[in-house]
Amino acid sequence: MTALQKEMDALEKKQEQMMSKLAGYGSLYEETDSGIVLTDFSEQISTLEQYAETLELLRERGLSDGLLSEVTSMGVDEAISYGQAMLEQSDEDFETYIASWEEKQRLSAEIAENYYKAELETLEQEYTALLNGSLALLQTVAEENGENIIQGLIDGMESKESELRAAVEDIARSIIEGIRIPLDMHSPSKVMEQLGRYTIEGYEIGYEDELDKFNAEILASTPIAFGQEQATVSQSTHSEFAGMLAGAVNGISTAVANGGGTYHIEIPIIIGGKEFYRCSIDDLRSVMKSNPEVVND
Repeated sequence: MTALQKEMDALEKKQEQMMSKLAGYGSLYEETDSGIVLTDFSEQISTLEQYAETLELLRERGLSDGLLSEVTSMGVDEAISYGQAMLEQSDEDFETYIASWEEKQRLSAEIAENYYKAELETLEQEYTALLNGSLALLQTVAEENGENIIQGLIDGMESKESELRAAVEDIARSIIEGIRIPLDMHSPSKVMEQLGRYTIEGYEIGYEDELDKFNAEILASTPIAFGQEQATVSQSTHSEFAGMLAGAVNGISTAVANGGGTYHIEIPIIIGGKEFYRCSIDDLRSVMKSNPEVVND
């Protein structure tokens, strides 16, 4: 990109130089015995048009860039005269002229290069040695500066350790206060204490509501199975239901005792068409003993 920019800058400079040369071609007036006579620019315009045409014809004829550069560096009248002479050459003479000019340029460069070669090599060696020394010094300086920077950073942090610790503690206290004040936290937190109470109260209310529904469903539908027959018991009170269960237990026990043998009798508890629990005679007796019916209060 840098090389391309340099080339563009060089072309723009040549363009400005040509424009300045052509704009300044000719005079603005002529002095005569009778005074100043203003110039008729039509003749100058015609000459500039001839100049442009000559350059274009030379380019089309195959004049090298080097020779074209030489032509554009000439004055307007000189360039037109030179161009016309070149265009009048035969193709063979034209090519021979160009080849001779290019050989002249090559030889000129070679002579100049050889003449100054030894001096250039000496300067190049000195430059290389100076550059290597500068790079070595730069590396040493960079290492020292890097060490100084890191050490300075460490020293600075250590010198401000107490301030840094204080700043961190202030931030931590601010965070703690931001949490403690909205939650009314002491020891223990009053907010969390109240939430605990609400949680337990809610649990008790929910438990009691569901327990009432559970008891109502049991009392509303409890089939008692014995053998292949089922009898549906539906009472409105817990005491009546308990009495019924006690009678069922006694009746089943009597039947078993008279029939002889060993029996394992279970009673299913069905709620909403699904079996909820299955209890045995021993389970019922344990319940009856722990919750005896009160006949006379």
